[in-house]
Amino acid sequence: MGKFVGVFLDKVRDKNDLEGNIDKVMAQLKETLLNDIDMGTAVKLLFWLNQWGADYLKNEKNFDYKSLMRYKRGNIVKANFGFKVGSEQGGLHYAVVLDNRNRKSNRVLMVVPIEPLPDGKSPDDINDDYEVFLGYGIFKDEINDVQKRITVLEKKIDEKKANKENFSKETRQLQKYRKELASLNKGSVAQVAQTCAMSKIRIYNPKHSGDKFSGFVLDEDKLDEIEAKIRNLYFKKK
Repeated sequence: MGKFVGVFLDKVRDKNDLEGNIDKVMAQLKETLLNDIDMGTAVKLLFWLNQWGADYLKNEKNFDYKSLMRYKRGNIVKANFGFKVGSEQGGLHYAVVLDNRNRKSNRVLMVVPIEPLPDGKSPDDINDDYEVFLGYGIFKDEINDVQKRITVLEKKIDEKKANKENFSKETRQLQKYRKELASLNKGSVAQVAQTCAMSKIRIYNPKHSGDKFSGFVLDEDKLDEIEAKIRNLYFKKK
């Protein structure tokens, strides 16, 4: 038997017992966040716990999965993969849908997360055993949208400068959009080794027909390449 990790939890007979155990676990979590992990990791975990508790946990039972669009093979979704352990893919990422035909009543999708090509790397540098290079600037609609937002913000900042108003909020937002644009313009890499089942409640967009990416389908040759990698990684050769 492995070594016990964590605080000792009392037997739960009622809500008072449950509350006592919650207090113990939360105190331990606070100690870990403050003293045992780096600041960046602590902030990411805190943001995820906040959203997970306030959104996903409260709304999971009543979430209307059937209101979402019907997703199919090659669709691109933007989803929150949450806080993960070690090298597992977490955070807000694009992903490509693998399901040939996903029913609206199905609450999950099989997806392959997509990462931008790392700075200073070329397609020749990716790991051919686990990754598939998808090309440069494949999210054209998203790129155009972010560019428009940047133009609007730059104009607003110029106006505030002329009127000697504070524009620090707009500057922070502009930096965020410029960083996002730089990431979108990089090459995109499908992380085949991170293939996973994902709840549809995690999807940011597209949720309905007409939303961004709702009509986007990845090229057939790239999908075939992804599927070939999956076969090589997880299935015996006949």
